[in-house]
Amino acid sequence: MPEHFWFTFIHNPAVGFTDNLYQFNSFYKLGCAVGGSYVHNPLRNYRSARGIFEFLGFNQSWLYSMNQPEFKKKRLSRLVLGDALLAREKIQTFEGLKNYVCLRIAEIRKENSDDVVIAFELRGSRAFFMLIQEALPERPREYPVMPAYQAVRQRESKRSLWQPESLRILVHVRQGDTATIRTPWNSYIPVLPWDEKSYKELRCPQEAKIYVPTETFFDFLKQLQLHLQPNSYSTIVFSDGYRAAFSKIYSRWRQFRFSLWQWAKLIGCQFRYDQKMFNIFKKLPDTHCLIGESDPNLYDLIQSCLTADIIVIGTQQRLIPKLLSIYHDTARPKILVILTPNGIVENYTAVLGLPAAAATIIPVPIYQYQFSDIWPVLMAATTRYNLSIKENLSP
Repeated sequence: MPEHFWFTFIHNPAVGFTDNLYQFNSFYKLGCAVGGSYVHNPLRNYRSARGIFEFLGFNQSWLYSMNQPEFKKKRLSRLVLGDALLAREKIQTFEGLKNYVCLRIAEIRKENSDDVVIAFELRGSRAFFMLIQEALPERPREYPVMPAYQAVRQRESKRSLWQPESLRILVHVRQGDTATIRTPWNSYIPVLPWDEKSYKELRCPQEAKIYVPTETFFDFLKQLQLHLQPNSYSTIVFSDGYRAAFSKIYSRWRQFRFSLWQWAKLIGCQFRYDQKMFNIFKKLPDTHCLIGESDPNLYDLIQSCLTADIIVIGTQQRLIPKLLSIYHDTARPKILVILTPNGIVENYTAVLGLPAAAATIIPVPIYQYQFSDIWPVLMAATTRYNLSIKENLSP
């Protein structure tokens, strides 16, 4: 193992903020595992909200910063990692990864003396992160992120959307650039980036790789509320809506053989599509909806996520599990309900580093479940977490 060294993380501001948090989490664990100490290179974001890492208190968290005089004079030396490179090196274990990184760091320091900061950088795919997360699933104890977030929230108070003394239920209907659009002539167009059927007209929406209809979230939430006493719970429904999905279809217009009439119909339905899809939630009691992409909605989603008791999501997203992998409180674990077409969900502990103590994962196969089968599992989890769901039961 090399002598003590400093390391940091080179990030891409154009990707989602939780994607950068996930990369940071992986490289931080790896750097510490090979004997390094972290120096913070402030994170920026151009995709979600430019001030997101300040809202989270993330950039304010770290004791050492690249902006400090003692680090400004040091040179960054990049250590690039990616699946293709590790495959060439025949690295398949965490110990193999550590040995490779130690060797590369020793080479870099030999060429550049000690006046260097090792900068981990991802190029290409990153399945190798699982090697790190499986070996080191827990959040490092020295992470200062939660105290920093709480300090920012105390200084910059933001209204809570929850009703006082209520069971807090958050529903996140991720759509955007992962959605499947239903056309006015009843075909379906998925835009999910990793689906081979993206930008193709489908007659059956289940042909899409991942498809969790908005109505499924409504049906599950309705059943859950029916099991609770009125006014004992508070529900918030978030979604980025379908605007990004329509934009992606328009950007690929040459791939479609639509008539002028069809294009006119599709463009016309876009303006009321979100309203059509999400108005059903207005029928539910004690339910507040925030639909559409905006900085205030994102900040409300984050704050509500970190203070919720039960969170309902679909398999179209990793945003919330990635956020919770760093920003979790094992003294107040979450119940994470995953609506999934096939009943299968990722191992969030092994893949993302979300500790088992931070959340109970409940997969719900949307085409074959009965809520009566899910309810005992929810009851057991809430009892284990000392939530007040028993007092809230519907008579």
